[in-house]
Amino acid sequence: MTLSISRLICAAAAQGGGTNRRKDNSFGVPPLSLLICAHFALGTVVMTPPVAEAISSFETTPMTEAKKPIELGLDVSGRIRACPGFNPNCVSTSSVTSKHALAWRSGENKTGEEVAALIVAGAKKSIPNVVVAENIAKEHGEQYLRILVPTKMFPDRPDIVEFLIKPEGVIDRNWDGDEAGAVILYRSIAGDVRYLYPFTTPLPDNDAQPGRMKSLRKELGFKLVGCELVECYEE
Repeated sequence: MTLSISRLICAAAAQGGGTNRRKDNSFGVPPLSLLICAHFALGTVVMTPPVAEAISSFETTPMTEAKKPIELGLDVSGRIRACPGFNPNCVSTSSVTSKHALAWRSGENKTGEEVAALIVAGAKKSIPNVVVAENIAKEHGEQYLRILVPTKMFPDRPDIVEFLIKPEGVIDRNWDGDEAGAVILYRSIAGDVRYLYPFTTPLPDNDAQPGRMKSLRKELGFKLVGCELVECYEE
């Protein structure tokens, strides 16, 4: 229907002359019918599926990506997920950017389930209103734990902290960091992130994620893996 109307208007515009010619043979503003014709013609082109898909692809921004649900659980390789690019309020032991965080060592020969119980108990002491969302055993004695942390800014979208506990042994090199205990990998990510409109600048959460993990680790008394090499103990 739109195409038929546009053809009729364009035909009428063509018969009536392309533009309004002035007495000095210069050209003035195109007649209204020609402007309407151009409008319909452009509208027909823009709405074709290939062009519409191309336009929609340009609309994918960090701001639109942040509105999608956060991917939870382990990745296809069975690892803790890295921080997504659209959410800067995050730390992860799997990230290779500035959002990287060091893994923990429990310091005791305990099973994955036992270490998960310690983390839950420590979280309830150091983090207000924490909720255990998932705590399941995985292959090879590993344990996956996910807890939710409500926030005042986004009460309906709590922060998410995921742990993968691996009861790995260590090679005794007579180093301070070579004590026995499970390795704890984790990701702490804000449940929501807001962007400053119309810019694609995310609003920070004042380092709530690394601060939370630091407080929890100190509550548990766990060590940072690798600190015997880079001297990063924080006690």
